Amino acid sequence: MGRPLFFSRPKGVVKVETIELNLIYTLLISIAVFFMGRALISRISVLKRFSIPAPVVGGGLIAIVLALEDGLLDTGKGAAKR
Repeated sequence: MGRPLFFSRPKGVVKVETIELNLIYTLLISIAVFFMGRALISRISVLKRFSIPAPVVGGGLIAIVLALEDGLLDTGKGAAKR
C-alpha cells in the first residue's frame, strides 16, 4: 500500500527563488496592498458588513494572484518546479 499524499515529498532538487526588497520597496508595496484592500471593501458590501480589515482583503487578493501565477499559469517561477 502506498504512502498517503500528505507524507509525500518532491523528488529531486527543488530550487526556490527569493526576492529581496529594501525598506522603501517594502513600504510602497504594503501601502499599495492596503489601498487595494480599501478599494475592494468600498465596492463589496459583504466585506464592509463583516468589518474585514483592508490589509487582510488586500493580502488575500495578492495571495490569490500569486497562487494563480504559481500553479495555474505555470510560469516556472514557483517554489516547486516540475
